[in-house]
Amino acid sequence: MDTDMEVTDYSAVVEADAAKDATGVYEVGYHLIPSLSESDVEGQASALVVALKKAGGSVIGERAPIKMNLAYALEKKVAGAKRSYNEAYFGWVAFEAPTASLKTIESVFAKEENVLRHLLVTTTGDTVAAVLADPLLDAASVPEELPEVAAEAEAGGVVESVGADSSEEV
Repeated sequence: MDTDMEVTDYSAVVEADAAKDATGVYEVGYHLIPSLSESDVEGQASALVVALKKAGGSVIGERAPIKMNLAYALEKKVAGAKRSYNEAYFGWVAFEAPTASLKTIESVFAKEENVLRHLLVTTTGDTVAAVLADPLLDAASVPEELPEVAAEAEAGGVVESVGADSSEEV
């Protein structure tokens, strides 16, 4: 009996097949160009969610885009002209999707002319649930500029604490 049998390693094939069926929880944050009307922003956000679902994603949480100032100007070519933006509508969607569909989902956001910038990251269902449950993490509830910060900045001072009395326990 011959004991020198050749053994073929199929582990890479098995892993590749498993990866095709793997799903994960992801989040995509995006900025929409600020020249859109409020109704166009709602329509664009809905269209992005529909495209995400069409690509195999299942939405588990989202925040509607709100207009905000950007930390620095972003440039994008729109209608053939390069434009610079200092503000944008920021929104995000958390979803579960097959790993194999991520390239399609990424391309949906990359090709959309009204999307100024986007970022697709891996997350967890627990993280999404915690963010959705905490009203302080809802960007729509945060004022554009906190009054204490604005007043102190105008006076040329430094703000040591914002929004809490220093004698209170945090």
